[in-house]
Amino acid sequence: MTDISARTLFCLYRDTVARATSAILSKSDDEIAYDLFEAFDVGAHSFLHEESLARLHRAGRLSAEVVSLSRQLRARWLALQDHDWSVAEIRTHPAW
Repeated sequence: MTDISARTLFCLYRDTVARATSAILSKSDDEIAYDLFEAFDVGAHSFLHEESLARLHRAGRLSAEVVSLSRQLRARWLALQDHDWSVAEIRTHPAW
């Protein structure tokens, strides 16, 4: 398997994080489901993974503070996976 460049990894990281902002609530149910349960889920497991974050930090793409926040985001996402969330719950539940 070929390593991706730090630049490409950073672009994938940014795309992942952008899918989990409060702006998602203005999207349709289908868009929310796709953004969170498909695109963000893959990104959280790949681009918010400790190895990816460390690589981005070493490359000067992420500060230590952003790495810490990214770890927290990933941990929260993984904790939320203990429940089978509906889009309606995502729109209203305080955990989101």
